[in-house]
Amino acid sequence: MRHTVRQFKEIVDINGSIFNRLRKNRYFPYALLTTVFLAAASVHIWQRVHVLKLVTEVSELTKENIKLDDALKKIDSEVARLSMATRVEKYALDTLGMIHVPADRLYTLIPGDKAMHDKGDLEAMSEAVRRIVEFLPVTSENTAMAGEPSQIRIDSPIATGSGQ
Repeated sequence: MRHTVRQFKEIVDINGSIFNRLRKNRYFPYALLTTVFLAAASVHIWQRVHVLKLVTEVSELTKENIKLDDALKKIDSEVARLSMATRVEKYALDTLGMIHVPADRLYTLIPGDKAMHDKGDLEAMSEAVRRIVEFLPVTSENTAMAGEPSQIRIDSPIATGSGQ
């Protein structure tokens, strides 16, 4: 019986966990200390490299931001140049064929209650119609053509009689 107990004890010792066997080794504390030191050094080096990458990325983004600010300033100046009143007026006269209106014929439409505060509704309406009538073409009896209106031409098979 002693022999079987002894064999059992040896088998249990052999099959014991690896961690327990390593922990009982005399170099275990030194190996553990070295492993922790190397892990901390690796984390520190990785962190430094990552910070350097972030610094270069921030500097690139700062340069890009400066370029975009310059482009925005150029666009703002271009918008200011294109929306100058003299340029718009010249474009309207040359390209669109508009005419320059004298200052006595200009009037401003004011929205809401401010437009009619000193005049009655009927008087303001009649004045607006008078201003519009000034620009309508005038037709007299001499320039009007007498006669009947021309026939309207219809291109339909039903109107010509060839329909089914």
